Amino acid sequence: MFASFFVFLKTKVVVPLVTGLIALFGIAPPPSHVYVPEKVSPAAVALPVATPTLPSPASPVKKAATVATATPEQKTAAAASPEVKISALKRSILAQIDRGERLPTEEVNARVRSTLMNVFCTTRVGGDFSSISGTGIVISGTGLVLTNAHLAQYLLLKDYGGKDSLTCVGRTGNPVVPVYTLELAYIPRSWVEENASKIRDERAVGTGEHDFAFLAVTGMVSGAPLPPLPYAALETEDVFVTGTPVLLAAYPAGFLGGILVSNNLWLTSSADDIDLLYYFNDKTNIDAFSVTGNILSQKGASGGAVVSLLSGKLLGMITTATDAATTGERDLTALTLTYIKSEFEKDTGKAFERFLDAPPAALVKEFDEHARRALETIMIKALERR
Repeated sequence: MFASFFVFLKTKVVVPLVTGLIALFGIAPPPSHVYVPEKVSPAAVALPVATPTLPSPASPVKKAATVATATPEQKTAAAASPEVKISALKRSILAQIDRGERLPTEEVNARVRSTLMNVFCTTRVGGDFSSISGTGIVISGTGLVLTNAHLAQYLLLKDYGGKDSLTCVGRTGNPVVPVYTLELAYIPRSWVEENASKIRDERAVGTGEHDFAFLAVTGMVSGAPLPPLPYAALETEDVFVTGTPVLLAAYPAGFLGGILVSNNLWLTSSADDIDLLYYFNDKTNIDAFSVTGNILSQKGASGGAVVSLLSGKLLGMITTATDAATTGERDLTALTLTYIKSEFEKDTGKAFERFLDAPPAALVKEFDEHARRALETIMIKALERR
């Protein structure tokens, strides 16, 4: 969806750009079943699309079925399937939901918001200006940031059009101000190979599979020593049941112009319930989950956090949304932390916990020495092929 960004790099035409998605908000009664996850359909979910039309403020947003939503008959069949195995942990979670137990929303909200940053990338060539914006979640005290591959891919092109022609900072606060310097620490090669050809597409469609990456906080914009960062506690166990109350938070920018994104971007959070569960290849895994239909479903929050209101832990990262005419009709999908951990370990052969504990500078150095050149070449070939 960043086609104009590359026109800028080649022609120096100034086109402000924003990418991302935002959390949904709505209340649904907690279900009493654990459903077999549905397979993610490539036709059902899409990367960010054009700015939607806001529903009338006088009309409450209603949850609506979309192409990714199971019918009541499908849900009943799934609930009755012999493949459904409810662990003791999930039974405990269902009991919590039935009793209406949850952590104080204000407390969870404050904690989540302290771990988020706006990932803001700019290019400067001959005085011209262009920008790319998304959300990242700090997941280690050393400064490792989880975000989407479809945002992080642009850091592979930081020298495309000139040395350090693209730079990225982590912005925090309300409204945001630049605080941290950022570099790319990891992006799945499989995602780059499968999606590099879509980089100019305004409405790129995909499932969200492998759509995660890690950035490293390398310093302070001010030059001051880097302090310990607040970070999210990760849930890497399979705790996923429909009806789980969650808090979603991100930096939405779908209804803002380029200047406002640069100077007046605010953090937004909202509550919802997990609606559906998904898998990519193995139906015994929960790889993603969705929430459905809210006015806040807009560009700008790719990489946003979804946190359990039962445990306070990070369950997933926002990655895709269904392509519908209004925000109230969209399903917003998040990758689970269990999926991200599993895929990272499968791809690298490294323990996820050791990766989290490593010094950010060392991770950036290792990535630059062993992976960057090959992935950068894939991206550039895809750009120049079209």
